[in-house]
Amino acid sequence: MKNMKLLALVLAAVTAASLLASCGSKKSDSKDTTDSSDTSSTDTSQTDDSSASGEDLEMTETAKKAAELVTLGDYKGVEVNFPDAESADEDTLKAFCDSNLLTGENGFYRDDTKTTVAEDDIVNIDYQGLKDGTAFDGGTASDVYVDVAGNSDAVQGTGYIDGFTSGLVGATVGSTVDSNVTFPDDYGATDLAGQAVVFRFTVNFICTKLTYDTLTDAIVQDKFGCTDLADFKTNYLKQQYAQYFKDHETDLKQEIVINKVTGNATVDDSVDENAREEYVFLAVAMKEGLTIDSEGFDQYVQTMMSQLGVTDKDTLYTNMGGQETIKDYYLASKALQWCMDNAVVNGLD
Repeated sequence: MKNMKLLALVLAAVTAASLLASCGSKKSDSKDTTDSSDTSSTDTSQTDDSSASGEDLEMTETAKKAAELVTLGDYKGVEVNFPDAESADEDTLKAFCDSNLLTGENGFYRDDTKTTVAEDDIVNIDYQGLKDGTAFDGGTASDVYVDVAGNSDAVQGTGYIDGFTSGLVGATVGSTVDSNVTFPDDYGATDLAGQAVVFRFTVNFICTKLTYDTLTDAIVQDKFGCTDLADFKTNYLKQQYAQYFKDHETDLKQEIVINKVTGNATVDDSVDENAREEYVFLAVAMKEGLTIDSEGFDQYVQTMMSQLGVTDKDTLYTNMGGQETIKDYYLASKALQWCMDNAVVNGLD
């Protein structure tokens, strides 16, 4: 069963190019600005002749049912209220700081009070992979943050081969230690698959995991260029909080609009819960006279194929549940974009 929240996430990148010009009127007058000369990776043949003629495609049965089974509430001009950084309380800013600012390398800080690597430490290292005493390609890196207990890259989250970090436990800062490991038999690089190697580590320093509560004047000066902790909390953090909503305006606006428009509507009990949101936006499309314009739909299909790595339409239709299903996706996405275009946004400069 189709789910509109999932569609909103999966198709967000797809809708932008194909919907902007077509969602404001019953008939689309949009022009296809994509480079039609590059068709080497996609099958542009289509049995529906309306695609070539520019006519609207036939409305789906699901859309017709949605018009009957959904009673719409307010859907035009819904208010999208973004938080105000100046009025945000400390708990809100604290949660934002931990989740958005103290991530990646900014989430760790050198702790010179720690001199010996423990099993649960985060360690900054340089390393070199050696096979029969000779460095092998791809086995050397520097300034890497390693999660010893997780046997993984602490910033990227990617795992290492078994035993990679075990040789670090007990090593002292500034020392060089070796870790003997064996690549798995099915390792991608055939010259290393199943081979015993040595990883030589230089321990640069041990880190502490940062949180809002553990920040100090020195840390915020070093990490964020702030004068002191008061400057970080009063100015920098609030500026970053406000900027976050500007940078993510479209995604956040989309989520709010979906929740408000579906929350204001009444859907017949016969509609599966997972399809409720899709039915609501299909009902909006029917109410506003939005159509499945062939030119926009074809562009939508081509973009979806590109996004999903599919090279022909038949495969796309099979994988996605048929052409009618994708027509529903397109029309519902078109209605969502229409609601977003007609929303009233408050709180952003």
